[in-house]
Amino acid sequence: KLWPKGTLCITIAANIGETAILGFDACFPDSVVGLLCNEKILLNKYTNYFFISFKQKLEQLAPATAQKNINVDILEKVKIPLPPIEEQLKVVQEIESRLSVADKMEESINQSLQQAGALRQSILKKAFEGRLV
Repeated sequence: KLWPKGTLCITIAANIGETAILGFDACFPDSVVGLLCNEKILLNKYTNYFFISFKQKLEQLAPATAQKNINVDILEKVKIPLPPIEEQLKVVQEIESRLSVADKMEESINQSLQQAGALRQSILKKAFEGRLV
């Protein structure tokens, strides 16, 4: 089946509960379930963030077999909180705002680690050249 852009994809085998929203029309294997939300009632992004927060519970619902997996019946029983659209929008905006801050902090930390690594190399070089005073 060709799923349209905007479909929420949820893995149901191996890496249970991984999610993504399609950026283009695509087909995918039966280990992935497509969910089309009626955006007048339930926002894709809100639903995506819900499933991200619910991932650990989904993994617990998987029967203990050689490879953990869940089925559509299990997914259909998941109760997604359904506040008004305005509240869903606020939830999404708040999550994305905090994720943006976290991304900026991570970028800053990575830059600092690179600078620390360069400083360390510079100190070692000076030490081995006998120029460390």
